Amino acid sequence: MSSSPFYALHDLFAFAVASESQLINFLTAPLRIETAHWTRNPDAMNSVLESLQRHKVMMVAHRKQMSTTLDVSDARQASSPLQSKVHSSRRPTLNSNSSNNAQVSMEDTTTDVVAAQLRSDYEDILERTDALIRAYSEGMEDIHKLAILLESRKAIEQAKGVARLTLLAFLFIPLSFTT
Repeated sequence: MSSSPFYALHDLFAFAVASESQLINFLTAPLRIETAHWTRNPDAMNSVLESLQRHKVMMVAHRKQMSTTLDVSDARQASSPLQSKVHSSRRPTLNSNSSNNAQVSMEDTTTDVVAAQLRSDYEDILERTDALIRAYSEGMEDIHKLAILLESRKAIEQAKGVARLTLLAFLFIPLSFTT
């Protein structure tokens, strides 16, 4: 295990995954609160929309960073010269009488198990990030739809006002000519 730098840094990678998970949890709560806020207070739509856009941009950047980290991990596994020594079952084997070869095989397997676990964790975080990005997009779409609906209602009210004014003008303008 001392021969693998990846294994030595796996705690750091695990901490990064936990931090990303906390960030996703932290940004999920305001999404619920803000979407509930604009439905009760349509005047707050602009500020909520700006907040959702800002959070979405941040999550897209984080997704790109996590994807890059995952690609680096994949490149590490693909370029590892030790991959040929480990069987596809990922179990330690004793093909030689030398305890040194058995130890190297065990270390390689442990490193591969840790790498697979981190990959799984990063994939889970990527899925959660994608879901959160979709939720932000849907929230922004909902705000746009609500804004369009409110503008339509205003237009209908204005049209009703114009119809009343037209009716009044239709009645009183001819009367003004008779006096």
